[in-house]
Amino acid sequence: MIIQLFAYAGIDDWSYESGVVVTKCEYDLPSLYFQIDGAWIEARGNDYKYNYNGDGTSCILFVMPMNSPMNILGMPVHVDYYTIHDPVTGLVTWAPHSNSPKGDIVKGAVPTGKTLRFGSAD
Repeated sequence: MIIQLFAYAGIDDWSYESGVVVTKCEYDLPSLYFQIDGAWIEARGNDYKYNYNGDGTSCILFVMPMNSPMNILGMPVHVDYYTIHDPVTGLVTWAPHSNSPKGDIVKGAVPTGKTLRFGSAD
């Protein structure tokens, strides 16, 4: 996914160092969409990019390569959303908060293709 992400963005200036992906902070990375319980949750480029040295030159991605049949979702999918974690039902519900630049949550079918697409939840 990381290779496809940078190819889609037209960026070849990135590296994998000490278990993290490093790139320039100035690059505009596309939104990533994750389907959670049928709903598409958006993580914008600035949601999953972190200026780790504080000078605006080098960023790490909060999206990390894994050799696993699952991924661990964290902070990037929570940015600009209000979420409720219900311990009784085990469900997490999502909605953009009142000042969020993100649109309403859209439900959709589970994709059947193997190709990752970037830029829209269509």
